[in-house]
Amino acid sequence: MADLNTKYQKLATEYAKLRSQVGVLKKGVLEEQEKNQQLTDLIHERDTQLRKHESEMEGVLFRNQQLTKRVNVLQDEIDGFQVKSKSKKRNGSQNRDEAERVINEELVSKITENARLHATLDDIEKQYENTILSLQNRVQDLEKEKSLLGNAQKNKEEELSDTVSIIEREKDELRSRVTNLERDLALR
Repeated sequence: MADLNTKYQKLATEYAKLRSQVGVLKKGVLEEQEKNQQLTDLIHERDTQLRKHESEMEGVLFRNQQLTKRVNVLQDEIDGFQVKSKSKKRNGSQNRDEAERVINEELVSKITENARLHATLDDIEKQYENTILSLQNRVQDLEKEKSLLGNAQKNKEEELSDTVSIIEREKDELRSRVTNLERDLALR
């Protein structure tokens, strides 16, 4: 009878231990789900940033097109002034020189701004590409980690389920033995 009680106590202890492990596993699963949600939120935030950069890039491209058109118009005006200046007399050369100087200054200013905008656009494109690559790598890493954790959790749950089944069977057998022993004792 003492041997039976000892086995029953061992089984009860093992069962309690397994129940506590199930709690720890559940907590781990919840933590991983929370971490997964945080990473999903981070990805959404990065997507928003990427859309903002794309919008800025479109604005820069549009401004660049405007500047290119303006440069072409100014170049046409310069060409027109040069044609007119050839037909004008020498006394009109001062006005022509002043107009050319103003147009050349504006042209240089627009070319400088155009170059600055191109550099900004290149920086935005590089940053955009780097961010995309970084996010893609992070997503791949997280998917691998999630898969590994899912498999580990599944294996642990299967082990626990098997152990609990074995303990339940042994517990039922012990109860049956105890009942039989009690019956035998009562008959004596």
